[in-house]
Amino acid sequence: MNLSNITNIEVTSKVRYLGVTITDNNWDLFKNNYLKLEHQLQKDLESWKNIKLSLLGRIALIKMNVLPRFLFLFQTIPIPIDKSHFYRWKRQMTNFIWNGRRARIKYLYLMDSYQKGGLNCPNLELYYEASCLVWISEWARVKDIKLLTLEGHDNVFGWHSYLFDGKNVVDRHFNQHIIRKSLLKVWLKYKGSLESKIPLWCIPLERFNKYSNPSSRELLSYKDITIYDNGSYFLKDRNDIKICKDNWFLYHQLKELFNKDKVRGISAHKS
Repeated sequence: MNLSNITNIEVTSKVRYLGVTITDNNWDLFKNNYLKLEHQLQKDLESWKNIKLSLLGRIALIKMNVLPRFLFLFQTIPIPIDKSHFYRWKRQMTNFIWNGRRARIKYLYLMDSYQKGGLNCPNLELYYEASCLVWISEWARVKDIKLLTLEGHDNVFGWHSYLFDGKNVVDRHFNQHIIRKSLLKVWLKYKGSLESKIPLWCIPLERFNKYSNPSSRELLSYKDITIYDNGSYFLKDRNDIKICKDNWFLYHQLKELFNKDKVRGISAHKS
């Protein structure tokens, strides 16, 4: 029987909430949000093209009007976006900046900072990736329990195991989540340059435990359980680690993982 007939509540395939169109199918989010914004942007740029603005004025309009609208979607629904869409948006902005005429300076150079001779034009793809990394920072800190419980309700492993041990290959359900998939893709792209080694903020217990009660997490990072001496890191004695005093098995788990990470390298600099 139809759900709307049972509840006397109208059932719809999409609803707009706080500026975002939420659909019954996650894969329709792009069409109902990003493509809708693209069509609106095309109309706006077309209506603004006859305004008498200088080159700097047109770039300022892009920064103040176009960028915030894209950035809002990047931060709220960072779903997978194909490079072809970024190229098309860049072409729209280039066409507006040069008022339909042939570009005298490539947009690539316009995106450079003032110090490098550019005009700080927004790089939408870079803003998108930065927004994804902001979400990733929540996985790294493991402090917002409500958020992480909602995002990782079906996780098989702890969050740091997906960041450092590639557990998304084993846990195939992880990549079936439309937002987690895009976030992890951006992290893996920049992981080598951001954290080429195991960072001190890494929480080893998060790499082999999935807590049924998230509030019971012991947020002990390598910074808390290691000591630095003569240019190398060493694991503290069992009695010096509070959670391991009465749990020798947990200490040996930590020791085994630490020895593996030591081979990979533990970063001494603060991330």
